[in-house]
Amino acid sequence: MKMADVSLKFETIRTAQAEGKIYLSKETIDVIKNKQIPKGDVITATEMAGILGAKKTPEILPFCHPILIDQAYVEVKLEEDGIYVKSFARGEKKH
Repeated sequence: MKMADVSLKFETIRTAQAEGKIYLSKETIDVIKNKQIPKGDVITATEMAGILGAKKTPEILPFCHPILIDQAYVEVKLEEDGIYVKSFARGEKKH
């Protein structure tokens, strides 16, 4: 196995986005909505974990070239039947 040679590539702007929904029971949604989780606010923790995950991607994925992130955001919305999560990251590098 080997990592791809990117030495001859030009610098480009790279973007990535993803979205999904986590379906939850009514009881769980109520606990989150009323901020009754002992460890803190689930929505804020989810947004922070998502941004940290974007920054740490090269450490987690073996063949991912390290690209500095210029912008990243995670948007989390509590909905009637679950949590909707949308994420975005952008960086400029030749990797």
